[in-house]
Amino acid sequence: PPVPHRMGRGYMEVCGLRSWLNNEFLNAAFNEEEQWRIPVVKLSTASNPKYNTDGGNDTNDQVFVLSIQEAEKYFSNNEERQCAPTAYAMTQGVSVNSAGNCWWWLRSPGKHNDFAASVHSDGDIYNEGNYIYPGSHCPVRPAIWIDVIGKNTPGDTAESQPPEKEQDPLAAAQIGDYLTFGSYEQDNDLTNSKEPIEWLVLDKNDDRLLVISKYALDSHRYHTKWTEVTWEVCGLRSWLNSEFLNTAFSEEEQKRIPVAKVSTEPNPRYNTDGGNDTDDQVFVLSIQEAEKYFATNEERQCVPTDYAKAQGVTVSTSSTGNCWWWLRSPGKHNDFAARVHNDGNVYTDGAYVYPGADCPVRPALWINLGE
Repeated sequence: PPVPHRMGRGYMEVCGLRSWLNNEFLNAAFNEEEQWRIPVVKLSTASNPKYNTDGGNDTNDQVFVLSIQEAEKYFSNNEERQCAPTAYAMTQGVSVNSAGNCWWWLRSPGKHNDFAASVHSDGDIYNEGNYIYPGSHCPVRPAIWIDVIGKNTPGDTAESQPPEKEQDPLAAAQIGDYLTFGSYEQDNDLTNSKEPIEWLVLDKNDDRLLVISKYALDSHRYHTKWTEVTWEVCGLRSWLNSEFLNTAFSEEEQKRIPVAKVSTEPNPRYNTDGGNDTDDQVFVLSIQEAEKYFATNEERQCVPTDYAKAQGVTVSTSSTGNCWWWLRSPGKHNDFAARVHNDGNVYTDGAYVYPGADCPVRPALWINLGE
């Protein structure tokens, strides 16, 4: 049972449980395309077979709970009818017996119309039923039909067909292209909204893209103090996967950013230990990736946004306006982290993990396609 809910008033046709299942629960549990696969079906509301209590009018529903007759038809014994609640349902008030099972509502009336039938925690069908407005202990076990061929009813019109899935605009992106995804303060004008983030596509496979920000978006030290540290425990990794992630991307956008396995190879020149591999949504490139995905120093050159400069990022004294940017690989020692120079050269010696304010960050991430 996902959540407890009182039956409400009287017949299934007008009870609160029916309304909740076909509105709040339906919209919370299923997306638009999934809802299209759940047909509206005619539900019989037969009288209570023991007490002959009137079940009211038949209904047309997408989501429902079983009747006494269905609970007997589809389960061959009490053991099969036994049901345990989810941890969430228990926090909403559902309690269990010594075996960890709970009772659950049926849509049939009980011995009177202010009672609704139920299945006991031992799996026995309780014709007498429970009061329709008891305490919070009201377990719900929803039931639905699913159209396996994707048609609601034989008489569906064109208007009732599922919404056409929009082509993912990112799917056409190729390596070397730029795309926009998410938003972040960039023009340093805090009176207007955040600006869309531009990303350079570094790699592409069948279902996702590897991207890196076109600009250095912010300034952040590699770690919170000057000490030996690896990518796994550094402050930059924590900030990227919490504050930056939540600031730059909506909830829906975050769903499209997979948790990726991030390798932490040793420094190829000094063999400094890179520490354990990590699982991250956002990261910065390694020395090896910076060399793999950029063919030349010129391609690795990067300029900061106005906002990043306001946070302390400085640019080269040449007319290019470039800045250096962090890599996640260790430098010549573990209190150094590798970086890319403002001229685009990969600097394996690295910089102190806790330098001054000039700490440019160029985030990278994978984006799932087709969602």
